[in-house]
Amino acid sequence: MNQQSGHITPAGGNIFEDLGFDTAAALQTESRRLVAQQQAIRDSLMAALLTGIDAQGLTPGETASLLGLGRTRLTELRQCRTDRFTIDELVRLLLRTGLRVHFEVSLPTEAAKHETG
Repeated sequence: MNQQSGHITPAGGNIFEDLGFDTAAALQTESRRLVAQQQAIRDSLMAALLTGIDAQGLTPGETASLLGLGRTRLTELRQCRTDRFTIDELVRLLLRTGLRVHFEVSLPTEAAKHETG
């Protein structure tokens, strides 16, 4: 398999641009947008979880037992350390409290399509 390309990317060049990929800046912007969306989901789930726990009037020990969390994880939860919990884990914890979880997924609006694309 001896295939030769008519183009050589110079040292310091961007091979990804040469291959037709978006620039790194555009990819970083998209990545940041996706991370921000995931963070917003975790924030909402965490807020619902804490509200549900508080509404039940549970002691820290009862909360830890109900959720199956150790002292450190319970502290991280109470401190709203959303960076320490995955979306899956937050959903699991919500279900363990007896709360019902519903998701809504929708297509982006025309305005949002133009902002991202």
